[in-house]
Amino acid sequence: MSPITAALVTGATDGIGRATARRLAGLVDTLLIHGRRQDALEELARELAPANPGTTVVPLLADFTDLAQVDRLAEAVRDRLDVLDLLVNNAAVAGGQPGVSSRDGHEPAFQVNYLAPVLLTARLFGTLARGGASKIVNLSCAQHRSVRFAWPTMWPTVSQHPKVAYARSKLALAVHTCSLATALEGSGVSAVSVDPGAIETKLLRATFGFSGAPPAAGADHVLHAATTRQDVNGAYFEGKRRVRPAQDALRRDAQFQLDAVTMRLLSLRPPWPSAT
Repeated sequence: MSPITAALVTGATDGIGRATARRLAGLVDTLLIHGRRQDALEELARELAPANPGTTVVPLLADFTDLAQVDRLAEAVRDRLDVLDLLVNNAAVAGGQPGVSSRDGHEPAFQVNYLAPVLLTARLFGTLARGGASKIVNLSCAQHRSVRFAWPTMWPTVSQHPKVAYARSKLALAVHTCSLATALEGSGVSAVSVDPGAIETKLLRATFGFSGAPPAAGADHVLHAATTRQDVNGAYFEGKRRVRPAQDALRRDAQFQLDAVTMRLLSLRPPWPSAT
């Protein structure tokens, strides 16, 4: 991979995202940090900017429970940059509670953890493609192996158990990443998944009720996936080890089915090359 000049980290104000932003600051010319709270964004920018004078730190506000704000975030990135070398889709929430839906009518975890990063990647694809060797890093989780790809439960229109909702959102992202990687073959842009492991975050405690390794350990795994010089398009990493994702993520029928529904719900035409 070519040197990273500009990077965007979503969900950068806490946990793995914050630790990843800290690692990237000083390594890139422009670091865009996304969060959903203005005060947290400003606090992180105040921390990063003085310690890394060679890096321009740009805070960007968006709430992924509102897809219109994802569109505005992408527009702000495009206004700022001609080329984006690295997109880290880290932002995630725990599974929703009964009766709770996003502003767009979706189960919150499915929208924030899956629909929003797909939409953001699509809106930024031209900016990524101009880099010639850009990388999309989607954060996964071992829990994606605990559920199966099946309709209609795969696309939740009703509330689900929080752990199930979270796992299904991560399975969908793994399926999408595999499909996207196939479409990107030969383009220079690559897409990978990384499971950073059990990391001490608010999400881990809220969903699974236990603690984990320090966020810096998760950031180390994200940076490994982002900076490795090997051809890793379509790779799935557990930590720094390349493994196979759940078998459902590799099923072409599942990929085609999910792509079709996703693009319809997001009112998108895929901007990346068509996979065969």
